[in-house]
Formats: sequence, C-alpha cells, structure tokens
Amino acid sequence: VGAREMLEAGKRVREAGLDLWVMVILGLAGPGEASRRHILDTVDMMNEMKPRHLSALSLMLEEGTPLWRDWRAGRFTPVTARESLQEARLLIEGLDVMPLHFTCDHASNYLPLKGSLPAERENFLAAIDAALAGERGIRPEWSRGV
Repeated sequence: VGAREMLEAGKRVREAGLDLWVMVILGLAGPGEASRRHILDTVDMMNEMKPRHLSALSLMLEEGTPLWRDWRAGRFTPVTARESLQEARLLIEGLDVMPLHFTCDHASNYLPLKGSLPAERENFLAAIDAALAGERGIRPEWSRGV
C-alpha cells in the first residue's frame, strides 16, 4: 500500500464519521535529508488526512527484521536521539489539524509528550528545545522499549 492509498483510506474513515487514529514512526527514513523529507511528507499527509488522534513512535530496530539486517550490513543508518527529537519538533511545528490529540509517549520515544494541539504546541516545542540543548534529560537508549 502506497502513501496515496493510505491518505485516501484515512480520509474515507474520517468522512464516514469514524474516529481516525494514526501512528507514525520517527526515524524511519534514516538520517540527513531523508529524515527531513520523510517528516515533512508526513506533516503534509497528516494535514490533508486530518486525523483526530496522532501517535508518534520512534524507530527501534528489531533483530531479524529486514531493516535490522540492512543496518547490520551497512545499508541503513538509524537516526540519533537528537535527530529523532528534531523530527518530532518538525512534526509538531508543522501540524495544522485542529483539534488534535497528540501522543509521543511510547516507550520507544526519547522524550514523552502527550496533549492537544494547538493548545500544547509551545510547551511541546519548549520541551524538545530544552532536550536538544541538554537542559532536559531524555530516555536513555537502554530503557527504550522496556
């Protein structure tokens, strides 16, 4: 299933009057420009799909999966914690779906965030900025997914 099909399915669910909850994965495209493009495309899709609930999880490589094998073979580079936070920031900054129940508090995430947009946007961005500046702690790698 491609992006266009996912977008259309989401719109149909919403238009049918059902409560649409979407999950996205931060870091899925890898670092650098791919990361930036992936999250901006995700923002565009969410703004068009208009879910009422959005959960952002962070990529974790599971042993034995194709992406894990790509990483072990040097064909994929995962994002750093910093890059994951930067993706979360771009996502929150760009969303214009209102109101939106937003969660980024899964065990895979480096910084738990949960609340409503746009009401909590500035608080979320400030928390991310503090974490990026080293003024606020993030979940250590060893405890992600526990």
